[in-house]
Amino acid sequence: MHAVTHREHYALLHIGATRLALAQHEVRTLEAGADVGSGGEARLIATTGRRWPVLAIDDELRPVALNAAPRRICAMLALPAGLFGLLCDEVEVLPQARTVLHALPAAMASAQSAVLGILAFERGIAVVSTAARLAAVLRVEAHRASYDALDAPVNA
Repeated sequence: MHAVTHREHYALLHIGATRLALAQHEVRTLEAGADVGSGGEARLIATTGRRWPVLAIDDELRPVALNAAPRRICAMLALPAGLFGLLCDEVEVLPQARTVLHALPAAMASAQSAVLGILAFERGIAVVSTAARLAAVLRVEAHRASYDALDAPVNA
């Protein structure tokens, strides 16, 4: 595994014992986890005048029922077509100068995994992903039909 020079600022999402690093610009807003409501099959949150799907994942980045993993914060992640929420326990910004990005060894890389690399920082390590990769692996678009009808403006 080799270190990669980078100039990215990272947001570190704490999800149970797992630390998930995303480019800071992909985290658009933070909402209260308690604000997540239900909408048919998908759980939704109203923000930026619309409703967006919200997912919960476990320590291994697998989807779980929202009530199985109660989390305090909903990080709203940016996709080209909108947003989706990811529940987490805590969010922090990592100082760029104190992080080193490592590529995954070829044997560990997989198109079915959300993990793209490992980020070392002063207090430990985090798995690295992107909002687009998480959405693809977690099949966020598969839930689109559940909330299309709710895209009417919301006073949020």
